Amino acid sequence: MYSLQISTGETQVGASVDVNTRSRIQAPLALVLAVVLLDQATKAWALRTLADGPVRLIGDWADFRLAWNSGSAFSMLSGSTWFLTALGIVLLGVLIYALARATDPINKIALALLLGGALGNLTDRFFRAPGVGQGHVVDFIRVGSWPVFNIADSAITIGVIVVMWRTWTLDSASNTQANAPVQAGAQTAPRSHRGSTTVEGQPTADLGAANSASSGPVDVAGDDVSITDPDSVTS
Repeated sequence: MYSLQISTGETQVGASVDVNTRSRIQAPLALVLAVVLLDQATKAWALRTLADGPVRLIGDWADFRLAWNSGSAFSMLSGSTWFLTALGIVLLGVLIYALARATDPINKIALALLLGGALGNLTDRFFRAPGVGQGHVVDFIRVGSWPVFNIADSAITIGVIVVMWRTWTLDSASNTQANAPVQAGAQTAPRSHRGSTTVEGQPTADLGAANSASSGPVDVAGDDVSITDPDSVTS
């Protein structure tokens, strides 16, 4: 009877741990999938809608316009498609490893954004013209003087900013906690110890207590310690 109850309890605890583990893994993966789907859906929309020309949003400052990018995010390193494809695969593995080991919820969100953005652009590298590994990334968002970009680029940028901010805040909190014991020790005042006297064969007399109880003189005769009441002393 007891063995049945113990094994049942262990099963419930194990099931609870499995559920928590799955939820911690599933939430970041859902964000990764959402970024990839949103990125690919908006690129498909741009290919259909912007083929005939840009769509203005805010005058000449912001618009949607179709562009093909053989480089990295924000049209950098144009013409280095094969190198960027290989680098993207390596970074993909690094991000998956980092996301699997991350424990901080905010860092998980940032890493999921980075992973989703990397997957979104890497999908273009493999499945768009001119060929596998050499595909050009579809960009369609232009704001101000920024190069044309896409949703995947935005996710990568936000993820990098959040990772840097979170790393700084965690380091600051760690340094504050490390300095707290030192500051607390410096503010602690030393304890004061009242003096006492011991006469052989007699219990210890606390001179501080005696002085506070009476302001009269202390007479020591032989082995006895006595405190004379000043009212009993006559001139």
